Amino acid sequence: MLEKEYQTAKKYVEKYPDNPAAWNLLGIVYMSEFRIDEADNYLQKAKVYGIPEAEHNLDILAELKKAIREYEEATDDAYE
Repeated sequence: MLEKEYQTAKKYVEKYPDNPAAWNLLGIVYMSEFRIDEADNYLQKAKVYGIPEAEHNLDILAELKKAIREYEEATDDAYE
C-alpha cells in the first residue's frame, strides 16, 4: 500500500475476510478507487472492532466525500 500498489494489496487483504485490520486496508483501497460506499462500510466495521487507524481514515473519507460533492456542484453549475 505504501507504494500505491492498491490492486496487489487488495488481493492480499481479501484473503482475510474476518480480520478488522484487513477491513481498514480494504477501506483505503476502495477510497483510492472512489468506491465511497464500500470504503465507508469497511472503515466503519474496522472502527467498531477497535482499529484506531480506521477513525483517521474515516476523517479522510469525509474530506473526500466533501471534495466530490463540491466538484459535482461546480460542474453542475457550469452546465446551467
